[in-house]
Amino acid sequence: MWKSMKKRTSLSSVALAIIATIFTAPSIAQEHNPDIAKTDWIWTSPSPTAIGESECYTRKSFNAPAKITSAVVLITADNVYELYVNGKYVGEDGGYDAVYWRSVERYDVTKLLVPGKNVIAARGKSLGGSAGLVIAARIESEEAEPIEFYTDATWPALKTFDEDWNAIDCDSSAWPKALALNKMGQGAWGML
Repeated sequence: MWKSMKKRTSLSSVALAIIATIFTAPSIAQEHNPDIAKTDWIWTSPSPTAIGESECYTRKSFNAPAKITSAVVLITADNVYELYVNGKYVGEDGGYDAVYWRSVERYDVTKLLVPGKNVIAARGKSLGGSAGLVIAARIESEEAEPIEFYTDATWPALKTFDEDWNAIDCDSSAWPKALALNKMGQGAWGML
């Protein structure tokens, strides 16, 4: 009887060790994520608290190297977002409840990027009250160091729809710059 209990205890210890390793070890997918803590919440207006709905159209152009192995975008918005890469729809999320802006979605956009010029674009929509949008991106390749960028006051941002705003060839150089509302972890939204 003692031998079978000892054997069960030994197996239970091994099972617990495996479970502990699974839940405490960093995920392989997390190694390729950008650091969301480096983002600023951005919007288009010096007064991002709105009565009724308001929108923010923003984009980031960048040159990608050849042989891309991984491209990840993290995004959320208070209240709604739509994400595009090179003019192609990637995904959206949003709603009135805090559960929507407190959740950061992860998109693998590796297959949407091309060597050379690319653009990541997003439409944010406030349903009233506070408004904000955060994006973090990381691109890895076989031939170059990883590229990372984060929403901040350098991103162009418009309040209204501009034709082809999410296309690679759209010229956003004359757009006003986004307003950086708060660093991630500060202000109304806290750390996500």
